[in-house]
Order: sequence, then structure tokens, then C-alpha cells
Amino acid sequence: MSLSPKNYSTVSTWFNRHHNLGGSVHLVTDTIPLIGSPETYLNDIYSRFAQLTFEDVEFFMTQPITDNSMPHRALIEDAAKLYYLEYQARNNNLIFKPQLLHEPWANRYRVHPGSGRIATMWKCDPTTPIESIYIHFNEPSLIIPTASRVLTTPGEFLDAITYSHTDNIDFTVESAFNRTERDAEWKPNITCDIDWEFIRYSEGEYFLGYKRAWRDHALDLWLLLNH
Repeated sequence: MSLSPKNYSTVSTWFNRHHNLGGSVHLVTDTIPLIGSPETYLNDIYSRFAQLTFEDVEFFMTQPITDNSMPHRALIEDAAKLYYLEYQARNNNLIFKPQLLHEPWANRYRVHPGSGRIATMWKCDPTTPIESIYIHFNEPSLIIPTASRVLTTPGEFLDAITYSHTDNIDFTVESAFNRTERDAEWKPNITCDIDWEFIRYSEGEYFLGYKRAWRDHALDLWLLLNH
């Protein structure tokens, strides 16, 4: 994968530091058994979205891309994203593999970022195993998924995170056990002396472009569900 020196330096620095601290990175080969079927989640989103009015969806589509204050914003955003991602999945155009989290305080594994991607991949083909990336922090309560293989170099990690080649990756590094606005469900109760860090690769500076792409599908989905 031919990334710019800046991007490669970010990945290499994070990866080597993570391993020096005792952590590891894994390619999980079958994610759905860990998180459960997305069927209920998909049905609920689409069912509630179909009950909105044409005016609700039209208003949503006319607002600025960064305006999250309009009525029903979260519901419309989620439904439009799922519809867009399903189209991408059926045409083999998804770029990034989802990231898997272990949340022992909630007794679960969960995907973030990438819950929409994994839900739509499952919908397109429930029988094929879906891969994800798991970043393991060497703390007593965290467990590496059994169906996984360890990634031993920054180059292996770079090859593993995408389905197809892209240079448009903006890697961001953030503290692992602090809550962030990007993930309201992440509520860790782990106290440790190590400053563990996540690396994110599917959002960053390109996120607004992705958001614009799926927002454009909101009206098409409403028409499909209501006609």
C-alpha cells in the first residue's frame, strides 16, 4: 500500500509504541458471532424512518452538512447511511474494514467505527464471515477474540484495514480510555497506568465527504419504502 510518508509515519509510530507497551493488533476473521445479528437493528431503523414525512426528509436534505440540530436528524442520518452503504457493499465499493471493541464493563463486543458497514455487509450476505480489526490493550479484563490472527508489522496492519487500495486515509490517534463525542456508547471503567491509544482510519479529514454521499440517499430511501 503506497501511503504518503506522513501517513506511514503515523501508523508506524503508533503501531510500534502499542507493541512496546505490551499491546497487539488482530484481524478478526468472523465478527458477527461476537456482536450478534444486526437484523433487529436494521429493521428498527428502516421501520421508524419509513414513518417520517416527506417534508421531514426534504428538510433534512436542504440543511448544511454540519448542522445536526434538525428534527429526526439522527434517525434520518442512520437510515440514509445504511442505504448508501448497502449499495456500496453490493458493488464491492466499501473501503475500510470495521473496528471491533471489547467492552467487558457492558459484557459485549461492539463495532465502532463501522457498525453500519458490518450491518449492511451482513444483510447482503449473512453466510460469509466478515473481518474486522481489533486493537488489544493488555489489561486483565480485555479478551482477544478467538477467531483472529495477530498482525505483527505496520505493513501488515496497513494491508489489513482496507478492502481495496486507497491513498485517502487520514489516521488519527486518541487516548483509548477517555470518552469522546464520536462514540457516546464508549464508557470504559478501566483504570491503568499505561496511556493506551486507539488509531482510527475511516474518518478524519475525509469524513464530511462520506457524510455528504450518504445524506444524498435519504430521499431515495424514503420513496422506496413508501411506494
